Amino acid sequence: MASTEVPAMVKPEGKLTIAITDMGNETPTVWQEFAFGKAYMRFLYDALTGTNDAGEVDKNNGAAKEWSMTPDARKWTFILRDNIKFHNGDTLTAEDAKFSIGLVTSEDSITSYKGTVKAAIADQDSITVVSPTELVIETSKASGFLNWFISDIQGVEGLIQPKNYTESVGNDEFAKNPVGSGPYKWVDQRKGDFMEMEALDNHWRDGAPRFKTILWRIIPEESTRIAALKAGEVDVISVSRERAPSLKDDGLNIFSKEGASVLGLYFHEQWRDNSVWKDINVRKAFNLAINREEICEFVFAGQCSPARVY
Repeated sequence: MASTEVPAMVKPEGKLTIAITDMGNETPTVWQEFAFGKAYMRFLYDALTGTNDAGEVDKNNGAAKEWSMTPDARKWTFILRDNIKFHNGDTLTAEDAKFSIGLVTSEDSITSYKGTVKAAIADQDSITVVSPTELVIETSKASGFLNWFISDIQGVEGLIQPKNYTESVGNDEFAKNPVGSGPYKWVDQRKGDFMEMEALDNHWRDGAPRFKTILWRIIPEESTRIAALKAGEVDVISVSRERAPSLKDDGLNIFSKEGASVLGLYFHEQWRDNSVWKDINVRKAFNLAINREEICEFVFAGQCSPARVY
């Protein structure tokens, strides 16, 4: 008789120290953080709509495992997974998703893309919790990109925090001791200095993270970040395009990710009769006048790809 040995689960170990210029508003709640803060927020929270490394919405990576919209793009249905746990042991449900969208669109919210979400979802009455795993959102106008707006692509607007825990401790206390459902849980923070988080042994989406501890250090000055890296005080730093070649010559590993940041030109208010952008030929001409290849080569030192048009 042959037996099959089940391999032991690999547990997170070691510490990764990351030095960056800033961490947004440094307030780890879904409604008090800017888009830049998603760099760390995505470690703590899951988004309603998941995304992948290509920057696309992905049903494998978010709280919602399925979603659909009506032909007129005015009604969206989201089916959530039933096995996601917050770090305090509570199960993530559609009530938490509705609650979090309410925080994002509230008067006191300061998120970067609050207006985009609020333009589609007028108020909490537009959101119906059908069951713990089913959420229906009726938009105030056609919104074919709603699943994109409530993902973690743009900012933090799609992230989910627990309703019961938030209401039991209050917003101020939650900001000091946040609870999410991401692969890392909150440990400690000193604003303007550092933020520390610890890995779960196993996460529904990512399995076991590689590093047990992630320490984010805020070091605004680039030369100081470089010195800290060379001294072994930190493991990873953000670096400008201008300094990257010399660091590579010094034997340091330079890595980048396509799509990590997106710069675009958007023709707002093209629906207004008195706007020059209303004329599609003007928009086309403006688009043709932009030499994307030269921008990538000379402005971004070859570290980008030309943006697509839609």
